[in-house]
Amino acid sequence: MQIALFEPDIPQNTGTMLRLAACLGVGAHLIEPAGFPVSDRAFRRAGMDYLDQVSLTRHASWPEFERWRAAQGLRLVLFTTRATVSYLDHRYEPDDILLFGRESAGVPDHVHAAAPVRLRIPMRAGLRSLNVAMTCAMAVGEALRQINLDAVAIDATVTDERLVVTLADGRELSAPLAWFPRLLEATDAQRRNWRFIGRGQGIHWPEVDEDVSIASLLRMA
Repeated sequence: MQIALFEPDIPQNTGTMLRLAACLGVGAHLIEPAGFPVSDRAFRRAGMDYLDQVSLTRHASWPEFERWRAAQGLRLVLFTTRATVSYLDHRYEPDDILLFGRESAGVPDHVHAAAPVRLRIPMRAGLRSLNVAMTCAMAVGEALRQINLDAVAIDATVTDERLVVTLADGRELSAPLAWFPRLLEATDAQRRNWRFIGRGQGIHWPEVDEDVSIASLLRMA
């Protein structure tokens, strides 16, 4: 799951959204032209040093972004006040890319029409809209909650170099053992002694007191 920002025009909001993407391990796409240079001080201040950690792709125009999206086979999910479906009623998928429009004008009609899914954040009557960075945080949080809820482990293997986890849907997650110092220092017998947390949302190694969540492995992948 990824996010895309359509021609953003407030640098502070854009920096905040990219910081969110960096912290949650979500890929981000900036559809230009933006209303500010990426060297803008307010943009850099809002994103802080997290901007160096985000997986950011810049697209020179909407058509360029659409060509890229079509080639990747991603589903476009637009957040707009013109939608009627709540963001809580949508079934998010890993190949969704969540699109957020300009703070000043949202997205034009042709962009609106290109999105097969259009969602809104329910609000009190008479109020116009939420801050776009707040909308992004709520949307990404719900999308990750749904996607990670479906990610259930059925097996785990620890080698001298990697932790490998098999999910119920057939996916295999792999991470360097160096990321888990207690497992790195554990004996083979201790590494083999693990149990599931919950119904497979995590794995626990009791002898070395190590816990690994499937959600964290997905963000690292």
